[in-house]
Amino acid sequence: MTPDALTTEISAAFSRWAGEGLRHAPAGGAKISHICLKFASAGDYARTVDAARSLGDVTQQAFKGKEISWCRLREPLKGAGLALSWLELVEPKDEPAPSTGVASIGYAVPGMEPAVKIPSADGGVVFRYQALHAERLAKP
Repeated sequence: MTPDALTTEISAAFSRWAGEGLRHAPAGGAKISHICLKFASAGDYARTVDAARSLGDVTQQAFKGKEISWCRLREPLKGAGLALSWLELVEPKDEPAPSTGVASIGYAVPGMEPAVKIPSADGGVVFRYQALHAERLAKP
């Protein structure tokens, strides 16, 4: 994925689903945390991580046997009273996704344990409500 294609992908997902996810959020002050992308191949993942470097600062960490790349966007996406600053890119390792693209939108909800997942109206993305914001999940 090129930087332009990545920007288009996350902008479209943010515009289409971020507000819907907020409307379904459990009570408790939900705040958008991040958009998560999953990949059909290791090559798609590597190209998208490279593209993300042009959009922000990328850090990587091991999580449950795979690599997670976090990108803090230099220019947050804004709209509908929300601001998106983080992307999560999940290495396909042993579990490739059926296709490459946005898989979920994460929301931080104080005290939300365990995490709750709710599918969007058209099933194109999952809304994930969890206690921690990407700022705390992404480790340098």
